[in-house]
Amino acid sequence: LLRREFDGAACVEALFSAVQAAQDAGIAIRTALLGELRGRCAGQPGAFAAYLALVGADPAADTLFPAVEAAQRDAGFRPEHPGHARSLYAAVSRNAEALWTARGRAWFVETLPRMAEVNENVAIVMLGAIQDWRRLPDDLRPFAEEMLSNVARQVAARAPGAVSLLARIEKARA
Repeated sequence: LLRREFDGAACVEALFSAVQAAQDAGIAIRTALLGELRGRCAGQPGAFAAYLALVGADPAADTLFPAVEAAQRDAGFRPEHPGHARSLYAAVSRNAEALWTARGRAWFVETLPRMAEVNENVAIVMLGAIQDWRRLPDDLRPFAEEMLSNVARQVAARAPGAVSLLARIEKARA
């Protein structure tokens, strides 16, 4: 059904809807549809940004992180491009189902400091996922506290000029 919907789509919105539905349902065709969607977004800046946000919204960590890695390797992706970085990294950071897995937490601690070197504003958006860690469920708080500590240490070492980000991290830790 979703394959027919995707193949018969009359507009870009219908393409994205079919892929989103496949992601939400967790069905295997989602990976193939996402790959085909990428091809249709080539050369279209707005569509490519929407594609990146869709990549980051996959609730299944087992398919999300390989898709994020593939998007980062994509010749069209530039982490220094604020629209690319914000679309992909903010979507993953807001993706609670995947972020709070062991792989998601490791991805966050690795990616936020790297992003701080490139674009402090995108790193600040990412930080929003954990800065109110005291409001998280009890079982997630220790993870968030550890993530903040690791991120603070790495950002201070890798991007000491990211003073606004560092101030926000310290405020969250206080």
